[in-house]
Amino acid sequence: MSIIVRNLCKSFDDKNVLVQFCANIPLRQTTAVMGASGIGKTTLANILLGFEKADGGEIIGLPDKKSAVFQEDRLSENFSALANVQAVCKTKQAKANAAELLCELGLQNDIKTKVSSLSGGMRRRVSLARALCAEYDFLVLDEPFKGLDEATKALAMRTVKQHTSGKTVLLITHEKETADALADHIIDFNKEDTHNG
Repeated sequence: MSIIVRNLCKSFDDKNVLVQFCANIPLRQTTAVMGASGIGKTTLANILLGFEKADGGEIIGLPDKKSAVFQEDRLSENFSALANVQAVCKTKQAKANAAELLCELGLQNDIKTKVSSLSGGMRRRVSLARALCAEYDFLVLDEPFKGLDEATKALAMRTVKQHTSGKTVLLITHEKETADALADHIIDFNKEDTHNG
């Protein structure tokens, strides 16, 4: 079973971003999307998440429940790290898991700190925790480890891999080592067979 993307087209003004784009995204696996900046990776993600409308083509088998880490951190500045994550939790168990997940990501000393006081790398990990704690059947991670140092990135990658096992994940990255470490499949936007815009 897969999410099937067929002949997807999207333009902004006079710029064709996606032209007859086709891809299969297997369910319950991680698929990495790679390619140069500006080639349409985030546009594809925004269409799949429902934030952009395609000009043409179709998407079949897309789950309803979605979660995401965006390139920019979309956090509530005046809420604590924990409150930001718990905001997406729908059960008591999920709220309890939120604190554990923040600890796994190395934020055990900053759980109650306001996001406005956190560093960029800490905020990134709060964003990751929030996306992982939400109820989802489809998770989009758009450059999720941006701004993390090597040790913190390795920790975050291990945590993501552990918590997304058996889930349907679309990972957008320009780093081949990240794709190789986390993904079961890679969609290369630079290849003519997947993208001809």
